Amino acid sequence: MMTFCDLTFIPTGKMMQAILRFKNGYGVSVLSGPETISDDRHPYELAVIHFNSEGNFSIVYPSFTDNDTLGHLDEAEVTRYMELTQSL
Repeated sequence: MMTFCDLTFIPTGKMMQAILRFKNGYGVSVLSGPETISDDRHPYELAVIHFNSEGNFSIVYPSFTDNDTLGHLDEAEVTRYMELTQSL
């Protein structure tokens, strides 16, 4: 299973973003920065994404997301949601 350590963040304006695709066609987009749903102790926001055959992706909302992006996450929580996404 891939974990937080497998993410590579790149700057996107005022934020940092990591996008990771899993073997099942799903993935995560993880953001950190001043314009995210976060705080100092929980600096990450995560969206579950699904890739199409051309490699483009869109946000999807599996049941564990409660139909929203997931904010106020720490590294362990990001890993937990990454594992759930890889199990879809």
